Amino acid sequence: MKNAPRKPMVLAIIAIFVLISPIYAESASNLEKYLDCSSEKKIDIAFVFDTTNSMGGEISELRATANKFATDLEASNIDYQLGLVEFRDFPETCDGFSCGSPGDYAYSVKGNGTLTSEIDTFGSWLKELKAGGGGSPGPEAVLAALRHAGSDLSWRIDAEKAIIVLTDAGAHPDGSCCNAEGDTLEGTIFELVDIGARAYIIGPEDASLKNIAENTGGQFYEIRSGLSLKPLLEEITKSLGCSFRTDVEASCENNQLDVSVQLIGKETIPYISGQTEAWMYLDQAGSISRVNLSYDQEGEAYLASVPDVCGPVELTVYGSVGERGAVHTVLIECQSCVSGLETEEQEKSNKPPKVISLVPDQESPNEYGAEIEWTAEARDPDGDQILYKFFLNDVEVTKWETQNNWTWMAPEAGSYRIEVQIRDGKHAQESGMDDRKTSRFEISGTYRPPTDDSLVTDETKSSTTSLEKLAFSPDGRILAMACGNGTINLMDVASGTLIRTLEGRTDPENFNDYVVNIAFSPDGKTLASVFGEGMIKLWNIADGNLTLTHILEGHTYTLTDGVFSPDGKTLASGSWGDPIRLWDVASGDLMRTFNNEGSVVSIAFSHDGQTLALNDWLGERIELQDVATGDPICTLKGDYDNIRLAFSLDDETIAGGDMEGQVRLWDVASGDLIRTLEGHTDTVMGVAFSPDGQTLASGSLDSTVILWDVATGELIRKLEGHTDEVNDIAFNPNGQTLASGGRDGSIRIWRVE
Repeated sequence: MKNAPRKPMVLAIIAIFVLISPIYAESASNLEKYLDCSSEKKIDIAFVFDTTNSMGGEISELRATANKFATDLEASNIDYQLGLVEFRDFPETCDGFSCGSPGDYAYSVKGNGTLTSEIDTFGSWLKELKAGGGGSPGPEAVLAALRHAGSDLSWRIDAEKAIIVLTDAGAHPDGSCCNAEGDTLEGTIFELVDIGARAYIIGPEDASLKNIAENTGGQFYEIRSGLSLKPLLEEITKSLGCSFRTDVEASCENNQLDVSVQLIGKETIPYISGQTEAWMYLDQAGSISRVNLSYDQEGEAYLASVPDVCGPVELTVYGSVGERGAVHTVLIECQSCVSGLETEEQEKSNKPPKVISLVPDQESPNEYGAEIEWTAEARDPDGDQILYKFFLNDVEVTKWETQNNWTWMAPEAGSYRIEVQIRDGKHAQESGMDDRKTSRFEISGTYRPPTDDSLVTDETKSSTTSLEKLAFSPDGRILAMACGNGTINLMDVASGTLIRTLEGRTDPENFNDYVVNIAFSPDGKTLASVFGEGMIKLWNIADGNLTLTHILEGHTYTLTDGVFSPDGKTLASGSWGDPIRLWDVASGDLMRTFNNEGSVVSIAFSHDGQTLALNDWLGERIELQDVATGDPICTLKGDYDNIRLAFSLDDETIAGGDMEGQVRLWDVASGDLIRTLEGHTDTVMGVAFSPDGQTLASGSLDSTVILWDVATGELIRKLEGHTDEVNDIAFNPNGQTLASGGRDGSIRIWRVE
């Protein structure tokens, strides 16, 4: 745990007085014309969000406005990436005061520190936010959250950096034991200065929050009852979209540092008292001081001269134009801090190293059982050898060594804190360190190493309940998923985003009214959803509004299946006790019924539309019937406890899976059993032929999917990844991917070509 800021810091303000002429005639309102609002900007933006109990409304509003915020960024020609850190407080009691509630956490870095340009990914992080905890009314762990936003997020080196803070509480004061990791106001400001980040803070009237915004070139917005985030985010977007830069010239002679700064938009921005300013932070081996620059009218630049500067110096230069800010970092080498001194004196002037970053390999999965490599980057001003030591949850896991990476395998899901300490052996005591950095990492799920037999390319958590049935649209762009709670989700296949949710049950409390099948019509204009309690709903997909066009009712027994004919004009439905019914899709009218008896578990049309296969469970037979007359054609030979049936592309073969985990193939012409495929260990819930007819897929309650060679019956590969029963499978019409859904609530897309 971090007990102190990682650098000694002197936040001294050095005033440099230069003669300034009276205020120029240029008005503040005219500053806009100097700003660059057309060039593309590359900006990384992190939200640091207070999720204590009182922030529920703000969480909901941010979720609702996230898409609009991203759209506005794009419209402002901003190449953006978004990150998210939530915070509450440390679950500790300090001098009788409860910092946070039991079970609270000070901060949580979402996505393990990644930044994303995918608004759906960012939206999924927002969905994880829940208001709660926070302990006694008062300050929260703002400083720790900001510091970790600065150190733990994977900021792009060449991007501007902005942090948007939303909180209704201030920060714990320096020295408070509620700052359990030793954070201070100055140390937090330094962390943000170190990466060149500007803080836009929406919060209460609080001196520390204002101080952070002011010293990082950001803005402070007072939060108050009834305040909407939308206009504030629009204002921040506008501020980011119309920008300027700080052009810096720096030189160092005879240990005097001279700095000249111009604020440049479309052209040089003139000085206006109270509206434009420039300042910088001067970092000499960890000793930090703020220097205010003063405007020189003759040179049209902000100037500063700082004496007694030596060695490598890092300048973080800020500019402010109205409510907009800019930042630029410059490295400059001044004369050595030692000259002609003895070795002992040289060692005294030697500067300690500092940690630049501590990050996991971005390709590492955040699942327990997977190897995750952590790498620390550090810099020593004098080029001394650096030693590294890694810690896991405050427990030492390596000795002091020159290797700057460490490979770790999490034993279980949870939140872990990784820390690296460094030293060069010339400053800290033998057991001490010169600098440290920590990072928090979230582990969830079980790692399943990819093999030739497991080719998962995408996984989307689609439902909090099980997924029962799947269907691709004919063009392969939409995947319909029937959920165990009676709803139907439509997913955009290319992006994995949810398009629409269709409510299924008429009675939400009737859990027997589950979806037994969903199907797209061959022309892609209609979606059918078949419900166990005897209702079939037809939805118009073509109009883009997913309008409910017909409700088909008439079965008196539980429905078991419903499928479209190949021409899309007819829908056949089967049940546990009623004859099969044929419905006119255009009108919703019942056309006729078959003469079958018994309980139909599944039905399937041949591709030529002339034959209907039905699995009569109680009659213990799989029967082929003539669609035109309803007369039986033949009965297939063999066992009959098959759950689902499918015709091959040439209509010469029928496949069915049974309760013993076997898949059977029959010859349609003779009704003879061709072969039995063995590989599953539990009931086969779904079978599907690939569009080219060469591959058969089967999904089972044993949580696996198997691909079979139709010609030989050989097992091609077994697809593993679901953590519970697989309920259905479906080939994409392009033949390149296969979808599987199951009781674990996930939809998996497999590459099968």
